[in-house]
Amino acid sequence: MAQAEVTLDDEVPGAQASGGELTCTISSVMLSGSGNGDFAWTGPNGFTSGDQNPIVSAAGTYVLTVTSTNGCTSVAQAEVTGEFGAPSIGAEGGFLDCITGTLQLDGSSTQGNSFSWSGPNGFNSMDEDPVVSEVGTYILTVTSPNGCTATVEVLVAQDCDDKCDKLIVECGPDVTIECGSTLHPMDIGAPIFRKDPDCPEVVVGWTDQWSGTCPYILTRTWWATDSDGNSETCIQTITVVDTQAPELIGVPADITVACGELSDEAPVVTSLDGCKGAPEVIASTEYIAGDCAGNYQLVRTWSATDDCGNTATATQTITVVDTQAPVLNGVPGNLTLECDQVVPDAPEVSATDLCSTEIKVELNETETKGDCPNERTIIRTWSATDACGNTAVAEQTISIVDTTAPVFTCVLANVTVSCDQIPEAEICKAIDNCDTDVEVTLDESQASKDCEKGFVIIRILTATDDCGNTTSMTQEITVLGGKLGEKSLSDALIVTAAPNPFRELTTLRFTADQDGQAVLEVVDLQGRRVNELMNSSVVAGTNYQRELNADGLKGGVYQYRLTLNGRVAQGRLVLTR
Repeated sequence: MAQAEVTLDDEVPGAQASGGELTCTISSVMLSGSGNGDFAWTGPNGFTSGDQNPIVSAAGTYVLTVTSTNGCTSVAQAEVTGEFGAPSIGAEGGFLDCITGTLQLDGSSTQGNSFSWSGPNGFNSMDEDPVVSEVGTYILTVTSPNGCTATVEVLVAQDCDDKCDKLIVECGPDVTIECGSTLHPMDIGAPIFRKDPDCPEVVVGWTDQWSGTCPYILTRTWWATDSDGNSETCIQTITVVDTQAPELIGVPADITVACGELSDEAPVVTSLDGCKGAPEVIASTEYIAGDCAGNYQLVRTWSATDDCGNTATATQTITVVDTQAPVLNGVPGNLTLECDQVVPDAPEVSATDLCSTEIKVELNETETKGDCPNERTIIRTWSATDACGNTAVAEQTISIVDTTAPVFTCVLANVTVSCDQIPEAEICKAIDNCDTDVEVTLDESQASKDCEKGFVIIRILTATDDCGNTTSMTQEITVLGGKLGEKSLSDALIVTAAPNPFRELTTLRFTADQDGQAVLEVVDLQGRRVNELMNSSVVAGTNYQRELNADGLKGGVYQYRLTLNGRVAQGRLVLTR
């Protein structure tokens, strides 16, 4: 058998409440609440509060409900009384005594109230019935113990033998105007002055004194004098209220700019208030992100608040957009390379952007075959895309061409032979910078074959690479006729070159077999002269030598050629590098 205990927690939180009293000088009181739990107040004019001791400013009954953790509630009431009644007041002026020149004012009110008089020429008194000696308007202010006040005006005049009225018949009206309005008496009202032609002329004027804020109080003191020395003053009270917000000056219009064109310099916005100077302008900026880093909005807000709490606000919306593609840096120019040249590696290309950082550059390379085996085209394409999708593209075209003709590995010298010594045709091999198997063809022609009279054989070797570049080499074989051929061969020119092949310097030597003009020159395989070593007269039987320096020459095969009196001797030179 089991048991269960059920307990009862019905303890109420014990709410207590107290109020207070409102007066003309006490505009708010603090309610006092106590109890064990959460507090909830209700009261006049829809008042609610969850504070324990709220502050209120309206008279009436306030109800406090305290709810404890067990759900029980307790209710208490607090009374806030209000004493706002203005005191009763009375006052009488009159005429100055013509003998003493004085008058005792008569003020009245209920017992316990205080008195305060003001009047012409700065007159002030705390007496209930003060004695005065000036003509003019006197103001009595009575203040009750609850701080409430009442005011009344009386007039003190002079009525002796003088038949002229007082100088100020009626003071200017007390008015309330909006701040910024004109304060000229012609617009807000002025006193009525004596205008009797039988009385001395009246000279009038006024002085202004400001006091207070929101509203501002302009106390305008009017004065009047005549030629008899009489003077009077009166006070006109002008209440200036300020319900107009300041004006903001220099607020720029909404704009749309590219992200790289946004100025860091903020515009200068000032304020102008119709009532009191130029309130301080407070600026703030709100950043609103867009769909990418370079697209966003800046909302600039300016506000100015005058002394009376009137606030002016203005905004400018700057829409920043990114429409510019990145800039690719380091993109190389187009190249044309011979087929035996090394294609350079693709350089490192970077990208910069006005709005995005760390932009990745992508490289794509394509290759297209050319018109012949050794020619091709390489296109390198770099691209970079910023955070907003703007893309920059740049290309480099590398053209691989074969414009270099083959080079023969031998030199076919022109020779002069007898009819029975005609050499067999020599098929020289040729090398090419790109083609490993150069085709060499021979074309041989002769006008006749008369061994008695002699004849000439023309042999032309042509080397053609895969791309159709050709090099031709011509050999002229002069066949002498009869016995003359044998004699002429014994007198043939002989030229030697040593060392051959050479790297830097070689020496060419020959012996002149007859007097005459000798020309010794070096030509390339296309027959173009690269150096003239000698062009002068020679003497038969004399030895001659000339040095060939390899400076400025490329490695390869060259020909030397000696011409003496129309006869030619030539041979091959090989320069190694």
